[in-house]
Amino acid sequence: MIKTHEGRTFPGSLVASLSTPWGDTHKDAGGYHLVWPRDSVEVGFAMLACGLIAEVRALMAYLIAIQQPDGHWMQNNFTDGQPYWQGIQLDEVALPVLFAAKLHEQGLLGEMQGAAIRMARKALAFIAQYGPASPQDRWEENAGINPFTLSVSIAALVAGAKAGFLEEGDKQYALDLADDWNERLESWVYVKDTKLDRELGIDGHYVRLNPNSHSARFGDVMLRNRNNETISTRALLGMEYLYLVRLGLRKATDKRIEDTTKLVDKLLCMQLPAGPYYYRYNEDGYGEP
Repeated sequence: MIKTHEGRTFPGSLVASLSTPWGDTHKDAGGYHLVWPRDSVEVGFAMLACGLIAEVRALMAYLIAIQQPDGHWMQNNFTDGQPYWQGIQLDEVALPVLFAAKLHEQGLLGEMQGAAIRMARKALAFIAQYGPASPQDRWEENAGINPFTLSVSIAALVAGAKAGFLEEGDKQYALDLADDWNERLESWVYVKDTKLDRELGIDGHYVRLNPNSHSARFGDVMLRNRNNETISTRALLGMEYLYLVRLGLRKATDKRIEDTTKLVDKLLCMQLPAGPYYYRYNEDGYGEP
């Protein structure tokens, strides 16, 4: 199934989907049949788990080829590398570093070792310079700090440093920066004693996104798919916090994680015939789980 999404002209060019959302109402030269580096890397990890080594190496070579000179990847591009949307998402800069580190760990980089190291160095420099806030979040709707992007960025700094992709001084700087962001994470994306917390009898929860650099207890988030309505930062809940556990930054038994999960199950979970489904976030204008 996932191999059907690879372009035939450019090996490794995995598109996000063969579909064009709302294609019956407008003509879009892009649609989901474009390459999103984030989606490609996630598929790459799946292919690695399936033992598709040739395909994994092709993807790595493709990511090296389409990286921008300053170290980031475009929001998306056609299979030939031509950019389409021009946004910048820090998770799309960090995920290729994690992918390169995994391939290095398994001895799969081969003749790409040098190119992969240069790619990782440029990407990590970009993350260090522009993080922890991202011009766009994972859903491509808002700027700010969110648990998903922040988790992936921290993990990339650590993985790149420990893989030996950086010189000694840069390696220590990357590890120190990762520690600093990890230590400050709750100050950016965790709130306590809000109305939602009191209603459910929990201490606090992780928010979906903080558009500011100060506490998430203050400010509002603009809902891009609801005619720019706003919602309090502390009241917007998403699934991004799960990556804190998936990437080892917080334990699944951490009370903050457990409390957020209770709130997510209350506000975002919907029981359907096939089982539980989850909305992306509350007040999502698309209205689909």
